[in-house]
This record gives sequence, C-alpha cells and structure tokens, in this order.
Amino acid sequence: MENNKLIKIVMNSIKVFLIILTIFCLSISVELLFNVINWGHLPMDSYWSLLIDSLRSWGATVDSVELYKWSPDSIFYYDKVWIIGEGREPFFSEAQISSLINYVKSGKPISIFVIHGLPLRGALDDLVKDERWNTTIRISSNIYFGHSPSSLGVYISKGKNFFNFFLLRNVDSLTFVKFAKVECGNNCYPFVVDFNTDYIGAASTDYTLIRSAICYPFIKFSNCSYITIQNGFHTWEDVDYNYHQPHWNPENFELTKNILLAPSHFDFPCPVPEPYQISITSIPPCANPGDTVRICGRNLWRGKTESLGDDIEIYIGATEPVPHEYDTIVIPVRYSQNYTGDSTWLEFIMPDLPPGTYPIRLGHKAITFDAGDIIVPCPMVAEIPECANPGDTVVVSGVNLFPDIVIQIGDLIIEPISYALGYDTLEFICPSIPSGAHQISFFWDTLEIFSGSILIPCPTASASFPECADPGDVVTISGENLIEPIRIVVGDSVVSAVSYSEDRSRVSFRCPWLPRGRYQVNLSWHDMFVASGTIEIPCPHRCERFPNPITPNFDAINDFAQFEFDGIFVKPARIHIFDIHGHEIRTIDVPAGLSAKQHARWDGTDDGGNPVPEGVYIYTIEVAGEVVCEGTVTVAR
Repeated sequence: MENNKLIKIVMNSIKVFLIILTIFCLSISVELLFNVINWGHLPMDSYWSLLIDSLRSWGATVDSVELYKWSPDSIFYYDKVWIIGEGREPFFSEAQISSLINYVKSGKPISIFVIHGLPLRGALDDLVKDERWNTTIRISSNIYFGHSPSSLGVYISKGKNFFNFFLLRNVDSLTFVKFAKVECGNNCYPFVVDFNTDYIGAASTDYTLIRSAICYPFIKFSNCSYITIQNGFHTWEDVDYNYHQPHWNPENFELTKNILLAPSHFDFPCPVPEPYQISITSIPPCANPGDTVRICGRNLWRGKTESLGDDIEIYIGATEPVPHEYDTIVIPVRYSQNYTGDSTWLEFIMPDLPPGTYPIRLGHKAITFDAGDIIVPCPMVAEIPECANPGDTVVVSGVNLFPDIVIQIGDLIIEPISYALGYDTLEFICPSIPSGAHQISFFWDTLEIFSGSILIPCPTASASFPECADPGDVVTISGENLIEPIRIVVGDSVVSAVSYSEDRSRVSFRCPWLPRGRYQVNLSWHDMFVASGTIEIPCPHRCERFPNPITPNFDAINDFAQFEFDGIFVKPARIHIFDIHGHEIRTIDVPAGLSAKQHARWDGTDDGGNPVPEGVYIYTIEVAGEVVCEGTVTVAR
C-alpha cells in the first residue's frame, strides 16, 4: 500500500514534471514563432538567414546568394528573390507574411523587391550597372520612397505578367494616402502607371496625395486589354510603429494584368512579347525648323484616354533611356489610322533648334525607344557659281555641307575634293564636258538638297564689236558662249539684247540714241564680266545717197533718192535740191528721231509737186545751219 502511494506520488510528480516541461517547451516554441514574426529583434546576420530559410520553407527558390555592400546598407541577390534594406526594422506584418505564403503556396513563382529605410539618391548606382538587373527591376538613381527614413516598399510578382504593388509608410505622424481609380479602354494596353505625388506638410501632419495614374500605350500584351486600379488603403494610425503595424489589408488593393506601379522612373521588369514592341523603320536623315517630320515604325499608336497622358512624346537630344529636363520634348500632331502593325507612323513639327545632330527617342517619361539621329537643318546649298571652266576648282557655299555629298552634272557623277571644317563650303573640280548650260544637283543620303544650272565654260572674255553704229541700227557682237541673259551697257546706257544666235556665238542689240562720240560697250552675264569693246556713234564722215540715178515713174523701182548723213536721227536737218543753173527747186525738212529716214528722201518733184525734167541735180544737207553733206543726183525717165 505504501509502495502504491509512493508509486502514485512519483507518477504524479512525473506528470507534473512532464506538464511543466511541456509548458516550458511550448513557451520556447511560442518565443521562436514570435521571433520568426518579429524579425526586427534579431541580429542582422540572423535576420537575413531567417528570411532565407523562411522563403525556402514557403517554396521559393533561393540560389546563388551573393552579397553587395555599401555603408551602412546591405543588398542581397537571389535567383528568384531580390532584397534591399538596412535590417533595422521588420519588413512585413503578419498579414503581409500570410499573404506572401498564400501566393507561394498557390504554385505561382514569386519575386520580392524590398526597399527599406533608404532615400535611394545615388545609392543604387553600382547595382544598376549589374547586368543581372536586365532581367528584373531597374531603379533610377533619383528615386526615393517618401521622405521618411523608415519608408518601405514591396513589389510582388505573381507570374511573368502579373504585378501587385504594396507601399508601406511608417512615418512620425498621421498620413493619408489616396489612390486614383484608373480604367483604360479596350484598345489601351498599359505599360507603366506613374504616380505624380505632391507633398503638403504642416507641423506634425503629412499629407500624401497621389493625383493621377498614366496608362502608357506603348506595348501590347497578348493577355491584356485593360487595367483597373482599385481603391487602396486610406489611413494609418501612428502608434509606436516599432510594435504596431498600420491597419491595412493588401487584398484591398488590386492591380490587374501587366502593370508596374512606381512613384518615379522604372524599367518594366517583365518580358515584353516581341510582336508588340515599338520599333522604328524610318526617320528622315534631316529636317528644317518648322518642317513636318514623319517617323515610321511598328506600333506607333495613340492612346484613347486623353486625361491619362496617352500621347507618345518625342525627346530631341535625349541620349539616355530616361529623359532629362534639358531634352526638347514635342508632341505628335498626327498619327496613322492603323494603330498597330508594321506600317504605323506619327508626325511632329521640328522646333527651332541650333544647327547640329540630335538623337531622337520616342516614349513617355519612364520608357523611351531609340529612333535614331536627325540633322537640323538639312544640308543646304546657298550659292554656286553661275559658270565654270573645265579644270576650275568650284567653291560651293551653304549650311551643313557634310561629307558624302554627291554632285551630278548632266549624267556625270562627281565627288567633292574638300569640305570646310564648319561644313559651310565644299569644293569640286569642274569636269570637261560639252559647252552649254548644264543641270547640276547635289545629293546627301539619297536626299536632293539642291538643283540648278551651271554654264560650262564661262562666256568668252573676248568678242568682236563693230567700229560704229548709227542710233536705231541693230548692232551685232560676235563671241563664244554668249548665252542669255547678256547685259549690255553702252556708255552709261543699259540696253537690252534683241536676239541670240542658236549656236551662242552672236548677240544683237539696237544702238541707243546718244550724242556723237566713241562709247565703251560692256557685256556681263549674271553680274560676271564677259567682254568689252568700243563703238563710235554715229558712224563718221558719211554722206550717201542711193540709188543713182532715180527713175520716179511710180513702178516702185528706184522711185526716190534716199539720203544718209552724219547726225541723222540726232538733230533736225534740211535738204536743198538745185538744178544745174543753181535755182533751188525743192526744200525738204528732216526731223530728228526714227522717222528721219522716211523724210530724208527726194521723189524727183519740185516744191509744187511737179515732176522735174531729166538731168543732173545738186543737193546740200544742213544740220544746225552747217552743211554736212553735198553731192549730185541724176533723174532719168
């Protein structure tokens, strides 16, 4: 009996001991579980180790662990997991961890990107250069999450083309966060949503208003036709954030299909289906300010929701994927009717830019595509010589006369021999080709930049001039390559050519009315000197009458005597007709001018209009009271 009691006491003691041991073990388990949830209480190395083990226990693949360091932060890279942070505070609340576990257990691949307590101004420069970031998220060096040192952002990828976004902000005051609801139409395929954030702070209160989200219609995914951003969480209560997490449920914030939310510039981490990428097939090699420039390519299409900033933007001078403030930004003025496929285009007006070569990128804020270079303005020939002689070095002036310009004269192709450093002149050798005016054209990159004519060879520098001419006479000058328009100057008088010979060997003009004298005659072609000579006006010592004899019988053959003399046309004259006895039988007044010749003639009649008998008659011609000419004329009937 005593033994039984003793045994019972021992068994009860053992039970009590086992109960105490069980309670002790349970308390240890609870503490361990607490430590799993409250990672912030662990040392930094244990913190990362526990995180790695936990991720593996959830089914995540964690390979090739590498450590990057910069003071005082640590970065870890994993095959399927990226983690960045300081390790001072817990990354996730219980609700977040549960949500992560559920995502992993659903069989979908998971990638986590964590930013914890970093302003991220230049801190990621080294990591950005790492080629492995090409397969995941790349962050611009000017990005930061909030302005509190304990801001936290988490990106979770539930598959290649599915993204959810969580933004956790622990700040020193009450914070309001509002998300806009955005819907894109059936033909709007979003690429990036960009939150434009304003901060309005006062004392102990900080308000964060996310004003709008933008659908970027640059890339179409085969399984995506629209995006909806639902309402997210609204407020957090700031209650000693080291022990209490904000009250929110990540399931309340849903982002459907192919989208990345970012407070600033990011590259999209998902693979982009090749058939829907933007690509450029043609861009003009050059444009002048004010020109309408057309860029052709693939999927150059316009979005449908104007309020969401749907237009593609053209960044002129952009040399990096992420545009800068100093880039010139223009908006297309017209798009092709078809928005997808290989034959789409857009047009924009080239702004007034200094001469130069400008890289062109298409995109919108975070995402841009290289379209090539364009020269402003187009190469332009401003001046070429009017003529050239074979073998001459011909100088051409203009703007942006770059190398590889090709010159075509007639059917002959020639190349320049030199270019000026400022590309404002070029030189070429005039070829030996048949004389005449030839078509000359300049081409650059298949673009015709000038078309005109050049005379080869230049008009002759020597010509044959008549010794004298009377006013009103047609004067002919002989030479070589006398091509229209020849400018003729007699003394100080500019006269017009009246005819050119077909073989370009003669040019004719009418002698002007000038006082008696010898005059310089200058020929020029397009302000270029051609030839010069002298001519006497009128012809000297002339005293003529013809025919002789005259037969005034009204048969239109030798019916009158025509008189010519010095000063005819210039001054009035008087002709006196005498018989052999010295009796004046006829007086004829000759006016100055073109009608002089018509008056300077005698028809064989006296002043009364009566025919005079056959015989020899004497004539004298007076100009200004001076006898300038005298002789005889015979009348026969």
